[in-house]
Amino acid sequence: EQDTLDLIEQANDILLANANKEHILLLADFTDVPTYRRGIATFQSDRTKQANGLVHRGAILGLDGIKRVILNTFNTFVGQSYRAFLDRENALAYLVGEAEPAKDDSMD
Repeated sequence: EQDTLDLIEQANDILLANANKEHILLLADFTDVPTYRRGIATFQSDRTKQANGLVHRGAILGLDGIKRVILNTFNTFVGQSYRAFLDRENALAYLVGEAEPAKDDSMD
């Protein structure tokens, strides 16, 4: 659990260090990551609020079942609009604005 908290802290530090940049793009892969415990989700929400508004577009891979529900709740709670994708290629195309994903390319 501490490794996950450290990784969240490092990612947040990177976002905050780049606060002066425009259009930060975020790609996260949660494939094979176990579902968060409540303490980790709360910690991540708190850290994300610090960097709120810095991420222009966010794409998340590897979400299924409860992790997808957590993402939807997370988006609502912190005011972000990260999108879940089934594959990396469509996620990258979305991030760079090549096209809005078709309904079956995104998990939204």
